[in-house]
Amino acid sequence: MTKDEKDLIIENLREYLLILEFNDSKNNEQISSLNERISQLENENISLKKEIEHFKSTKAYKLWNLYKK
Repeated sequence: MTKDEKDLIIENLREYLLILEFNDSKNNEQISSLNERISQLENENISLKKEIEHFKSTKAYKLWNLYKK
């Protein structure tokens, strides 16, 4: 293998590495965005559970429960 061939291979490998790093950063951004959304949904779920628990302690729920029977 000649020096020029080796240099070309090294150059191609460097370009490939840059592409991998770019894709990795894009993937990290997407993962970060997904993690934020998951946190949002978990917080919304916690809030909803609290609202449901609060509703269950109200007179309206108790009356609704009696009416259901």
